[in-house]
Amino acid sequence: MQSCDVRQCNPATSAQITIKGMPLDSETAVYYYTYGSVLSGLHVAGQDDYCTRALKVLGEVKAHFSGDASIMGIVKAGEDICTN
Repeated sequence: MQSCDVRQCNPATSAQITIKGMPLDSETAVYYYTYGSVLSGLHVAGQDDYCTRALKVLGEVKAHFSGDASIMGIVKAGEDICTN
């Protein structure tokens, strides 16, 4: 169902495909922390689950890149938005 939502197809007549995320590594980290940052920035308290999703993604980035000050600055900003 979800793959048809993304591809705008008819689930009754189209084959379902698995949409697999990219592995989190130094090449894809920018996509992950950008996604987490956007989710936190779009959050409206009491109206969505964006911060829940943002904190999960940013937590994954933090776990892999805790030694990178630049990335951790971005992660912290997203976390701060969601915790304030």
